[in-house]
Amino acid sequence: MGVSEIFTETDNLDEEEGLNLLKCLCMSLIDEEGKMLLNRHLILMSHYLDLRQEGIKSVDLPFLMCPLEFFCESSTDEAQYYEPISQCLKLLLKPILLFKSSDACLAMDNLKDFYSSLGNCLHVVADTKIESTILDVILFLITYKEKKPEEVTLELRLEAVENSFLPEIIVALMYFVPDEIYHPLLEIMYQLSLQPPIANLFQSLGCMDFWIRKVSIRHTLSIREAFIKETTSNLLWSVLRCPDTFGNEPTLNSQSLSIMRGWLRREVLFGQRYQRNNIAALVLQALISIPKLEISKSGILADIGLLAFASEFGTDNTWANKYKFKPMREDLEFKKILITILLIMNEDPNTKMVLSENRAINAIAYNLHLKHCKWACQWDKNQQFELINICLYALPLFSKHFQKQYTRSGATIRILQLIEKFTYRQQNLRLIKNCCLCLHLLISNGISLKHFRELKTSQVLTNLILYILQNLKLNLLVQTIVNYCLCAITNLVQDHKESKGILASDSKTVCTLIFSKFQRPSISDTKLSYSLLIAACDFVWQCIYLNDVTQDFFFEGLGVHALLNVMEDAPFIVQTFYLSFLADVCISPKSVPQVVTWRGKERSNDFFKILCNIWRKQEEMKGVERNEYGCIKDIEHSLMGNKQTMAVEENGDISSSPALVDMIGCARPKIAVAIHLITRRHYEKVKLATSIYCVPFDDAIAPEDQITLQIIQCYEELKQGEIMSEVRRAVEKIGVKLLPLDTEVLHQLIMRLIGLANKVERNQRKILEEMRKKEIDREHKHYADIDEYKLARDIKKVVARDSYLTVSNKIYREWKHKKYEAFLENIEELYKDKREQNYHQTFYHPRNFIVVKTGRDAHIISIKQKKDSTARIVSQEEEDEINPEDKSILSDE
Repeated sequence: MGVSEIFTETDNLDEEEGLNLLKCLCMSLIDEEGKMLLNRHLILMSHYLDLRQEGIKSVDLPFLMCPLEFFCESSTDEAQYYEPISQCLKLLLKPILLFKSSDACLAMDNLKDFYSSLGNCLHVVADTKIESTILDVILFLITYKEKKPEEVTLELRLEAVENSFLPEIIVALMYFVPDEIYHPLLEIMYQLSLQPPIANLFQSLGCMDFWIRKVSIRHTLSIREAFIKETTSNLLWSVLRCPDTFGNEPTLNSQSLSIMRGWLRREVLFGQRYQRNNIAALVLQALISIPKLEISKSGILADIGLLAFASEFGTDNTWANKYKFKPMREDLEFKKILITILLIMNEDPNTKMVLSENRAINAIAYNLHLKHCKWACQWDKNQQFELINICLYALPLFSKHFQKQYTRSGATIRILQLIEKFTYRQQNLRLIKNCCLCLHLLISNGISLKHFRELKTSQVLTNLILYILQNLKLNLLVQTIVNYCLCAITNLVQDHKESKGILASDSKTVCTLIFSKFQRPSISDTKLSYSLLIAACDFVWQCIYLNDVTQDFFFEGLGVHALLNVMEDAPFIVQTFYLSFLADVCISPKSVPQVVTWRGKERSNDFFKILCNIWRKQEEMKGVERNEYGCIKDIEHSLMGNKQTMAVEENGDISSSPALVDMIGCARPKIAVAIHLITRRHYEKVKLATSIYCVPFDDAIAPEDQITLQIIQCYEELKQGEIMSEVRRAVEKIGVKLLPLDTEVLHQLIMRLIGLANKVERNQRKILEEMRKKEIDREHKHYADIDEYKLARDIKKVVARDSYLTVSNKIYREWKHKKYEAFLENIEELYKDKREQNYHQTFYHPRNFIVVKTGRDAHIISIKQKKDSTARIVSQEEEDEINPEDKSILSDE
């Protein structure tokens, strides 16, 4: 039902009469003599208000602004205006109505001007009650949710506020309003701050400093003051969290921060817990929203450090020690907020001083203990786990500044105790994850490795990995735990022979379990993450392969096969990392038998196949130009991709070499090293392994891989040529004139690059020609095999015999015989044709099956050899090719 259908004809008359009354009143107020007609004004307004008892229409708003502002301005001299003002404002506390649907198009413009008019009324009116009522009207208009279709929507009203001057007027008004209406004004500003443009306006006008300063003046504990503080904190939170859309960075001066310090102290000692948490959250949000906030000068950082740590021991005589944490949710959240603030300010020199003065490391280590002393807060189990988690996040960042304090605090022992206690219960896996992450970060941040080795950290983490791999499902959380443990163990064990010897047997088991999980995952396991595969490779590399005790186990356990199996199915980023390990492994002659004998899931996938596939994938990602067969397309830029070519053509900074930058994180250098070691350094061992294991290796490489190998084998020389070209360009750019001999040498080196690339391209073309020639020779050979067995000569006899056995009609038999003779002649002509690309044959056995394709209408003949050396021919000719006369004879018989 439309909006216009809701109203009756009587409403239509009231609508027009009400508008006429407002227009008459406006005309009277515009005239200088009409302004003096007080009784006329009151009568017109009274009649209008009587007609609008259900609510003011949106079309009335443009004509209602002028009388309302005039009455508010004149109310100081004429008390009779108070009554119509109150009645009008009372009606405005009802929803504004639409008379018809089309009124919604103009409602936004009408409301925009009306909001500005209400703001002007606030400035000119002198009565506090009227001011309070106007504020109630504004608050109602920006918060009321419409319930009927004829009411103006909240979305439209909020859009009108954003485009009006009401926010600026309220900001100008807040400096002068009396205390009685300050809280309603704050509530309106809070509701307006929920709109990002208005919140940004408050930021740019510097309202936050005034709000904080206004709170500092109030020290009473009345209910009104409590409401003002709560609303102010909510307003500050809304403005600070608003995204910056105008490029104005919010600011807080040092005086405001000092006031917040006193505000925090009062709330901690005498206020409510939720209000104390709000102030701490405001400080945290201010640090996030204002990166350059100088919080240390205000002294609030010292108070935060006292509240966060000093009360843990009960030995300080500061004001903060008077406050004791209780096992309540509000106190736990307060402590977490304080620690987070210190984490954000971790790099500030004043923060380091605060942490040192309050013995932050010892306090965190104390919180990691499951049993607290009597004077400390006795958190319940769930709250204690939350506190331990936040302490585990903070410990690595704090301890890098106080390494000696950390080693003496006993925190490592308590972390290891947490791991040992909760590992075998299969609970609190998130706590175990945070413990492992904390240890990994502590080891990476430079804490003395000797400290962790003395506490046998690597043994504890290795036992944890073994228990997980043998007993738990490998979901994402469990994989993350294993990942952190592997990284920590790798950092501890590498370059330390004693640790490698201690973990020798366990490392072998861990290696076997991880790769078996990848190759043969159980149904309940989640697919292994890429980070875990990389961490496992680094662990095997550092702890097993580079360990003299376990290196032989790596080869005995088919470690090269495991690497290649992972590389076959892994994504490119994992393949690149594994190639580094593979290149290192190929240095050892013990890798040769496994390299020679490895085969992938498809039997055609061997060592060269997988490396050539990765090489082509890398060149495709870099945009290297190759033709459809993978041959070099541009001799002068045989290895260059799009980015390298652009860097060379721009000829920018000569301090960096695009050719060398191209090798960073690239798979091609690693592949070139691995293939060079296998095909050149260990060539004799490769031949010996090939003969022992009776497997083809370098002589069974596919043509497309042979083409790629031509580039791989010359990668080092081609890359050196690129570097020499860059040297020449750099010399020309800086204007250095070389000696003639040096110029000639440089020129010869560059020409050697072009000559080598030209040679590679010729070799690739030769491989293509040999591949085509082999295909042609193969087809000729199989046709020769057919001629050798003289099947074509025996086919005629077989046709006659088959026709005699199956058909008694002479006409059909003779027609069939002639048809086959003509067909065989066509085959012979096709065989003699030199355009071999027009036909193709496939077979299951070299001498018993052939498919001949003669064009669009293909005829297929299968020749099957029998035990008595005779043959039977099966044709796909249709009987509709027989002459009509022959068909009639057949039908008669």
